[in-house]
Amino acid sequence: MQVLPVSVLCVLNDTLVAYKHGALYTYRFEPGKPLAEHRFLCRIPMSNTHRLMAYLPIFYRVFRTVPRAAAPVSDHEFILAFLGQIFRVDIRSGEIVTEHVFRKPMRAPISFAELRNVPGFSDALLYGEYHGNIDNGAMSVFARTANGDWTCVYTFPAGSVCHIHGFCPDTENRRVLILTGDTDEQSAIYVATDDFQHVEPLLAGSQQYRACVAFADKNGLLYATDTPLSPNAVYVYREGEQPQKIYELPGPCIFGSKAADGCYWLATSVEPDSRLPWYRYLLTRKLGAGVNDRYVHIVNGDLDEGFQTVLRMKKDWLPMTLCQFGNASFVPYENGMLIVPQSVCRYEGKTIYMERSTL
Repeated sequence: MQVLPVSVLCVLNDTLVAYKHGALYTYRFEPGKPLAEHRFLCRIPMSNTHRLMAYLPIFYRVFRTVPRAAAPVSDHEFILAFLGQIFRVDIRSGEIVTEHVFRKPMRAPISFAELRNVPGFSDALLYGEYHGNIDNGAMSVFARTANGDWTCVYTFPAGSVCHIHGFCPDTENRRVLILTGDTDEQSAIYVATDDFQHVEPLLAGSQQYRACVAFADKNGLLYATDTPLSPNAVYVYREGEQPQKIYELPGPCIFGSKAADGCYWLATSVEPDSRLPWYRYLLTRKLGAGVNDRYVHIVNGDLDEGFQTVLRMKKDWLPMTLCQFGNASFVPYENGMLIVPQSVCRYEGKTIYMERSTL
């Protein structure tokens, strides 16, 4: 395990892109060695108020002024979701431009998903609309083409989903799975075919199908549940069968990734019961029924060798909703994984590099 003193957003070739205090930087990284070739890239456009918040942890936590969702779009450009819009950044010149503005009140998706070489679909980057959606309005899927245009490719009718959690490209079955939540009725795994011309539920109607992370594995559809309301687990679904529980998770799973060596990395979150009245939900320190403890668990494994917790990070003392859940996101790098913690003790603002071979 190697701890890097920066918060990594994404990787372009062998260049790490990191965020700190409202600005972006690039680094060279070779596992086992310190970061090298530190270079200032650019400042993200924002108000003076937001720029001041970027230096004060309590404020950037409360007002969510730290970017999380980013993705490469070429060998020298990446996109970044931040403060209600998508920026495109050129790491050669440092140029940063606004490429897309989200529908209000959305600030950022959970993550972007890449569609590449899925039969029946155009290559694209995807995001699903994600915000509180207190009026249960319609929620849409947007796709980015190679020239940087964003278009709505599918809309869930009002009342059908609260928000869109993520996507799972399934090349072998010529489909894309769409993951939604949050109530039992809204929690589902949908199947999209023919470039999103047809969308229908595959698994629906229970917290057992509430997920943010899924993978099309050779042995079936692998997914991890994301509910603070009941116990969580990793499941595998095979056509015509009921989902099979293969590993009990100690908390909800919002982020996960697949490494180059084929193993999966999952992170559990530390969060309260989402059914509480808003004023209690905002400030409570009481864990949800589906959260076993106050630790973010990093889980590694696959369907052949099983899963295990390889790292635990304690949630800090600040309220979980007001000051963000304890959590961690992932950026694949070479044969390992860059783990980016959130709202935890010791590792806040840092990145952890791990490889399965060294566990």
